[in-house]
Amino acid sequence: MASHDVWDQIAPGEAVSGPRLEVTRESIREFAEASLDFNPLHLDDKYMEGNFGKTRFGGIIAHGMMTFALITRTMTDWLGSRGAIHRRLETRWLKPVRVGDTIAANARVSAKVATDNGRWLQFEVEVKNHRGETTATGDAMAEFRGMPRLAAEGGGSNAGVSGASRAPTGTASVFDPAAFERDFWKNADKRKTWDEIVPGELRRTFPVRLTGEAIQRLARSVGDLNPLYFDQDYAAQSPWCGLIAPPSIHIMLMFACTPDDDWMRTPGTINTGQSWFYHVPARPGDTVRMVARALDRFVRKERLFVVHDNVFYNQAGEVICSGRGWTIRPR
Repeated sequence: MASHDVWDQIAPGEAVSGPRLEVTRESIREFAEASLDFNPLHLDDKYMEGNFGKTRFGGIIAHGMMTFALITRTMTDWLGSRGAIHRRLETRWLKPVRVGDTIAANARVSAKVATDNGRWLQFEVEVKNHRGETTATGDAMAEFRGMPRLAAEGGGSNAGVSGASRAPTGTASVFDPAAFERDFWKNADKRKTWDEIVPGELRRTFPVRLTGEAIQRLARSVGDLNPLYFDQDYAAQSPWCGLIAPPSIHIMLMFACTPDDDWMRTPGTINTGQSWFYHVPARPGDTVRMVARALDRFVRKERLFVVHDNVFYNQAGEVICSGRGWTIRPR
């Protein structure tokens, strides 16, 4: 069925149901290994016996970005079968996800817009646990455009993307997860505190060569077995003409492209929300470069917040994705 025919059949209010994900200690550890996020919030029971300002979690919690990746899986599964492209996702975390929870992401088409530049769907997104409690909300956007722009055709535009003119250069090393420093306490004394973070100042980053193994590890960590990430023959016959990474690959790249004294690795950092735009897909073998900085820092309800901005590029200078996050910093 042509994408235009599918577009005509979609109506505001249409529901999108996602898969269920059981959260266990093992699945949290698997996601930590895949995302490179070894914050003790997710792994250290003794550390989590403490208080975080006015918040007491009482035990380890799942990564907020595990929820984010599950939403991405839900959206790409539904959109891909309809010839559409996932373009944007913003989430806000309302309640921690704990060991023993089962979560599921669902969405609803909230708007349908046709412009001279394309056809767009907007979605309201919600994640609930098995008790019916809402753990995250957000919104998403997708584009219907027929065939996607292929990397070989120079798809993707840098127009209007912050930091586009400052894409870093340098020699990339093939990413080796075995060499990644998993102890986030190491060099903690060398990381900038909230008071030392300067809005607008670029973070130190380095380029890495993305591997198929890293892509597949992240996908598997949320049960995403989309053949576009695993099956070379299938992917070669798709509009993408080859294997790609899930849009949420920036979760892993955020840590892969930064040194172990980067302030985003500070133990106790709490992720409160993310907003990302997706431009061209990352692929195995891409050399990925990151431009990142803090945009703002402020105090709200006695909590120390930092807003950070990130742009990822491939070796052709195309923007893979761009986004920002909101974190609460430890005192």
